[in-house]
Amino acid sequence: MVRQCSTGSRGVHERMLSRLSLKTACTYRERSFARLTDSHQWLSREIDMLRNVQKLGWQKKILQASALALLCVSMSGALHAETLEQVFQSARQNDARLKSQAAQAAAGRETGNIYKAPLLPQAELGATKSKSKNHIQGYRCSGASTGVSDCDNVRSNITSSNLTVTQTLFNMEQWYDFQKGKKIGEQADAQYRVDEMEFMVRVVDVYIGVLHAIDTYQTALAQEKAIERQLEQAKQRFDVGLIAITDVQESQATFDSTHVETLSALGNIGIAFEAVEQLTGQRVEKIAPLSADLPVKMLQPEAQAEWEKLALENNPRLSVATLAVDASRENAKARRSAHLPTLYGSFQHSNSDGDINYGNGFGSMNDDMNGNTVALNLRIPLYSGGGVSAARRQAYQQQIAAEEQLTDSQRSVVQGARSYHLAVTTDIQRVAAQKQAIVSAQSALDATQAGYEVGTRNIVDLLDAEQRLYRVKLSYSTARYQFILDTLRLLQTAGTLTDANVLTLNQWMEPEKSYDRNQFK
Repeated sequence: MVRQCSTGSRGVHERMLSRLSLKTACTYRERSFARLTDSHQWLSREIDMLRNVQKLGWQKKILQASALALLCVSMSGALHAETLEQVFQSARQNDARLKSQAAQAAAGRETGNIYKAPLLPQAELGATKSKSKNHIQGYRCSGASTGVSDCDNVRSNITSSNLTVTQTLFNMEQWYDFQKGKKIGEQADAQYRVDEMEFMVRVVDVYIGVLHAIDTYQTALAQEKAIERQLEQAKQRFDVGLIAITDVQESQATFDSTHVETLSALGNIGIAFEAVEQLTGQRVEKIAPLSADLPVKMLQPEAQAEWEKLALENNPRLSVATLAVDASRENAKARRSAHLPTLYGSFQHSNSDGDINYGNGFGSMNDDMNGNTVALNLRIPLYSGGGVSAARRQAYQQQIAAEEQLTDSQRSVVQGARSYHLAVTTDIQRVAAQKQAIVSAQSALDATQAGYEVGTRNIVDLLDAEQRLYRVKLSYSTARYQFILDTLRLLQTAGTLTDANVLTLNQWMEPEKSYDRNQFK
């Protein structure tokens, strides 16, 4: 196999213009060849091993198993995603953080059942089997005629069992604890709604992070190529004595700086793809870009006051804080009720079967007894070392803390609704302004280029104009991405963010123009 990358015999100017792209192509082909060579060597080793196994008569089975294993290795852990929807659905199934939060929510829902249990009937079954040997003095044993006699070697073998059922009739502390447990369960559900909305924003943020990294790299690469052309032109003009060496040095310095930015941007693409892989648990190979036709406008309602109202009514963080207050109040009631009497009813059925042997010829006795017991148990706490009073004071302070946290959450939600509404409004204006700025920067570059050709502008002016144009282009794409994220965060603050919002955004993806991860190596 022969590998060859050559620029041929083209002219100096054309060769220098295409140097970067050819270098990139060579590098890509060399890496591909290296990977192909490694794979070929590995497969050769596997085939040699299979040939050795053939001597044992297992060729067919081993070949089938190896083929299946190779297929699994090649296909496992890869998600050939192209759109936001595919990444979103994969992340919903595989994101470890969301799974952990779902488990925490499920655990929280059980709190009410835990606190309800003491209020329900409690039943237990007990059994005892005992054997004993005793010497009893001064006791008239069974079978003795008159007087007092000693019983020696008295042996007993007793088996007993009982079934006990108790029922709480009055216990206000347990009742209020049960009410607190129900609030904690509802709080767990509300917290999971918070986690789900954060998950939606996180997925879109990570997805857009890949697109932004690619835009940054493509912008840096285009800028590098443009500056490289200016560098080659500067060298040619210097060779014929039209400009000073300082212009060439300025161009070279700018080119080197831009090349560093390009390398950094290329590395950030890999990092961005790794962030997607962390969400989905799979290697993502393709990402669909965002359409240039994405509508950039305010959602309904447009009024800021309406968004504040929605946030106060629907924000799940407020639900979490409100339920925390409710739970703390029930907890305070429970601790205050610890001073009150408690009343329990109980029923017990018992059975006892025993054999007693008195020894010394005095005979034995069999005792078989069954009985039922019904009881009412009243407990009046008098003093517990001050623990009940301390718990009551602690619960009161916890209630105050929860109420103040609710107030802070309300203010934070209102401020968030205002901030994100203003951010979206500003983003809309920024996108429009950046779009116009691209036109202006292009016109300025054309004018500077013309001035440079006639000698009225120097190389520094031209390089600045080139860089300004690419900065504006990158700022335009950044503004569009920021508009998307701020819009989702506004919906999140209002408590109205759903999967449908993410899927609506997916309609503006262009899978036919998907970026392949392997092209950025």
